[in-house]
Amino acid sequence: MASFTIFPTSLYGQASDVYGTAVTAYANTNGFPGGSGLVLGQFGVLFDGTELRLFKANAGIAQYNAVKFVIGNSNDYTVINTATVNVDAVAAVNDRAGSTALVANNIAWMTSRGIGTANVAASITAPVPLASSATAGQLGAFTAGTSLYPLVQLLNTTTTAGSYPVKIIN
Repeated sequence: MASFTIFPTSLYGQASDVYGTAVTAYANTNGFPGGSGLVLGQFGVLFDGTELRLFKANAGIAQYNAVKFVIGNSNDYTVINTATVNVDAVAAVNDRAGSTALVANNIAWMTSRGIGTANVAASITAPVPLASSATAGQLGAFTAGTSLYPLVQLLNTTTTAGSYPVKIIN
């Protein structure tokens, strides 16, 4: 008898949907449209194996910003911008919510593993591991000898700071 593992392969709604109490069209007591099937923290898998998770913004998060989990929270799906050099562990990048910046309590799909697009500092030669930087939500070159193991790989050399393809290894 063969053994099978069921792995999630679809998303509810669109990967670009944004929900939450700050989005008037979808506001309700649960933060989701009635009957949507959405659950905070749930995973979705795209055709190329990229994993998305449904995260809740604890504060403003710009498009393509890297995010980390909120320390001391009772869950792992509430996130804020990374903001400390080589210290903040990257949980995901906000590359699925379209061009709208998220505000507190917005809920959106974010890339948590696989190929994504992240806000990266200028003048970094690929391939190189990336880590959190002093600029909120921006990734910079990993500094060797620090205690944090980098989990994001830059896939394209940067010229100016902005959005670039990355591979999240988490």
